[in-house]
Formats: sequence, structure tokens, C-alpha cells
Amino acid sequence: MNKNDKARIPDEFKLCRDDGTFNNVLSPLYLKLVDGQPVIGLIIEKHHCNYSNIAHGGFLMTLIDFALASAVCSRIGQYTTTPTINISVDFMAAAKLGDWIQVDIVAIDVTRTLGFVTALIQGPNGHVARASGCFKLPSDTAKHPGIAADEYHQWRTSV
Repeated sequence: MNKNDKARIPDEFKLCRDDGTFNNVLSPLYLKLVDGQPVIGLIIEKHHCNYSNIAHGGFLMTLIDFALASAVCSRIGQYTTTPTINISVDFMAAAKLGDWIQVDIVAIDVTRTLGFVTALIQGPNGHVARASGCFKLPSDTAKHPGIAADEYHQWRTSV
């Protein structure tokens, strides 16, 4: 990322530390909180793209999975095991090399056992994709204690 790219990152977004998992393929990620809910953003880099310098659909789906699961964890107040049951994505426009994109959560609902989320990926020219997902919540949080959402957000942005 060059100096001009850094200047295009909205001020309220903070760089996220890598966590040593598959999620690192998304790096570098940025995070801001809106009413306690995470908004994930990034600048499309070469390793996110296909041969045409357009964000790869698999990359965008991984970003969506990460962002939707993060929204569910934030809503329940704990980052814990929340396996993906289903994700549906409609691609609406291309995200190109160098574009700033962010995943905005539109709606979230949590039941005793499931989390449902709807989101939009926004790019510089409007909507890139819309998505909805369903995530399984742990039936026994003692077996999957996780980390408090506030603590996780602080750790993630303490780069």
C-alpha cells in the first residue's frame, strides 16, 4: 500500500492486526464501530484480484463471511464459535484494484440458536454486492467462551 492509498482510508477506520488465521488473506483490513457494530473496510490490493485486476468473487465472499460473523458476535457481545450455515451473495458491480470498499451491516437478528445478518458491500461507485447469512450460535458458551466483543475490538485495532 502506498502513501496515496493510506490517504483514501476514512479517518474513523483503524488498521486491524492479523490474527494468524485464514482471515489474513483479507489483509490489510480496517475497522470502525457504528453503534457497537463493526464496519469492515479495505483497499483492494493485487492479491485480492483476479487476472483482470477486479476483486475475485471468492475473496469478496470471504470478506462477507468474516464481516457477517463479526456482526453476529458483536451483537451477542462475544466473539466465539459461530459456524456459517448459509451465505447468499448477489454481485452487483466490480470492485477494482485500488478501490476502497466496506461492508455495511443493514440488518441483524439473533435468536437463541441462530444469527441472521444482511449487508451491503459499498464501493466508490455504489453497491458492489449484497449478502445475507445465517450463523449457528453456541448452545453452551461455557464450552466456547470466546472473548468479549469490546475486548476483541480493542485487541484487533491495537496495531
